[in-house]
Amino acid sequence: MRYYIETYGCAANEFDSLVISHFLEKDGWQKVDLENSDLVIINTCGVKKPTEDKILYRLKEINKLGKKIVVAGCLTSIDPDALKTIGFNVALDVRSINSISKASEMALNGAKNVFVHSDKNFDKPAFLTKKLNDTIGVIEIQEGCAYSCTYCATKISRGSVFSFSDSSILRSVSELTRKDVKEIWLTGQDVAAYRYENRDLADLLREIDTVDSDFYVRVGMSTPPFFKMIADKLLSSYPKKVYRFFHIPVQSGSDKVLFDMKRGYRAGLFEELVRKIRAEFPEATIETDIIVGYPTETKEDFDDTIDLLKKTRPNVVNISKFWKRPSTEASKLKELDSKIVAERSKIAYELILQIMKDENQNWIGWEGEVIVTEKSDKRTGWKARNIAYKQIIVESDKNLLGKKVLVRVYEADAVNLYARLLYTINEQEDQSKTVVS
Repeated sequence: MRYYIETYGCAANEFDSLVISHFLEKDGWQKVDLENSDLVIINTCGVKKPTEDKILYRLKEINKLGKKIVVAGCLTSIDPDALKTIGFNVALDVRSINSISKASEMALNGAKNVFVHSDKNFDKPAFLTKKLNDTIGVIEIQEGCAYSCTYCATKISRGSVFSFSDSSILRSVSELTRKDVKEIWLTGQDVAAYRYENRDLADLLREIDTVDSDFYVRVGMSTPPFFKMIADKLLSSYPKKVYRFFHIPVQSGSDKVLFDMKRGYRAGLFEELVRKIRAEFPEATIETDIIVGYPTETKEDFDDTIDLLKKTRPNVVNISKFWKRPSTEASKLKELDSKIVAERSKIAYELILQIMKDENQNWIGWEGEVIVTEKSDKRTGWKARNIAYKQIIVESDKNLLGKKVLVRVYEADAVNLYARLLYTINEQEDQSKTVVS
C-alpha cells in the first residue's frame, strides 16, 4: 500500500510525521506522491487560526480527489468539530500516532469521522529511524507544557510536561549521525522543562556532546522560568556541539498583559536572561516571540513591548497577532479593533526588521567555519550555519551540502548573511594529511 503525508506547524509535528512514517514503512507501506497514494495523512497544527483555515481548505481539496484520509496532530484535539464538518476517515491525536497502521486499515475499510485518542505517552524517540532531509534530523525530547496560558491551545493537544528517556534520545542521535546528519534539532513545547529521572536539559546536552560524530545541535523553545532554572548550570560549561542559539518567548513587554496571559513571570526576567546569555556569548542568536493585540493590551502595554524590544534587541522575533483558539480562556474576551492590531503589528514589524538588520550588519567582515545544510534559493549558493546559528548564504557553484567550509561575510540583510567561500575544510584537512604522509 502507498501513503502520502503533509505536515503543518512546528518541529514537533515534523518529528511526529517521521515516527508515523517509521510505523507505516515497518508494516510494508511505501511513501509516494499525492497522485499515486492510496492513503493521505495530514498532520495538523492548531496554534493559529490562519494555519487552521489553510489546513481545512486543503482537507476539502483532498476530499474532492476521493482519497482516504487520516488526520493527525494538534487540530484533532483543538478543533475536532471543524474537521468533522469537512469530513475525513480516521483522526489520531498526538499520543496515538503509534496506532497509525490500525487507523490506516480502518480508513481503507471505509471508517468515517472516527477519532482515536490515547491518554498515555509512549517513548517516541525509540521509534525514530528517519532524518528530516539530507543533512538535518529532529528529535522531540519532551512533550507538553507546565503552564496554562489563557490564549494557547497547545496544551489541549499536547498535555502536561512529559520527558522522554535520555537513552532513547541518545539512541536517536546515534541513529541520525550514522545517516550522516550534520544538524539535529531538539524540540518540544518547553525543552528547558526536560527532566528525566535526575537529569535535566543541561545534563542531556552534555551526554549528547559525547556522541562520537561531527554534528551540531539546535535547542528548541524554552519558557523563561524553566530556562532560568538551568541557565547557570548550562552556560557555565556549554557543550561544544550545541549552537549558541536560544529561543525564549517573552510574548509581551507588559507585566499586566503577562499576568492576564497567565505566563508566570514578569518581562524583567526576559531582560535578565538576555543579559546572562550575552555575558557568556556576546555573539549568540537570541530568538523570541511576541503576541500583538491581546484583548487586554492597551497602548501603554504595547509601548512596553516596543521598549523591551529596543532594550534587549533580540536577533530573531516572531510576531503573531492574537487569534482566538477554541476552549481557551482568552477566546471569551472581547477582541481589540482589527485596525488597532494591524497598526501595532506594523510598528512592531518595522522595528524588528531594523533591529535584525542592524545586528546582522555587525557580522560583515566575519571570517569563520560554517556547516552547509541546504541548497539556497537565494543567489547561486547554499544555506549554512555558524556556531551562533546565523543563516549564511555561501556563494558557490560547487556541491557543498553537508560540508564544513571557511567563509568571509561581505553583506547582510535582516534575515541572511552573505559570504564568499574561502575553502572547504574537509578538503583542506585531506590535503594536509596527504602532504604529511
